[in-house]
Amino acid sequence: MDAYLPLPEEDTRQRKGRVVISLVEFQIVDAETARQNELGENSHEAYKRRQKKRVLKRLSQGLVVPKKQG
Repeated sequence: MDAYLPLPEEDTRQRKGRVVISLVEFQIVDAETARQNELGENSHEAYKRRQKKRVLKRLSQGLVVPKKQG
């Protein structure tokens, strides 16, 4: 957040709080489980492919594509 806020000595706002609240998730696994989680359909690359496919499908719903003539 500091990248978006002025330096404390240059900040003229009345409230100068720099508290950020964010939801996070931690996964604690052993080395073997972590290795297995990155294989096959569980891999991050496969997850990103599935995610992209779902987004493209969602974006294309209702899209009218003209048919080629000839």
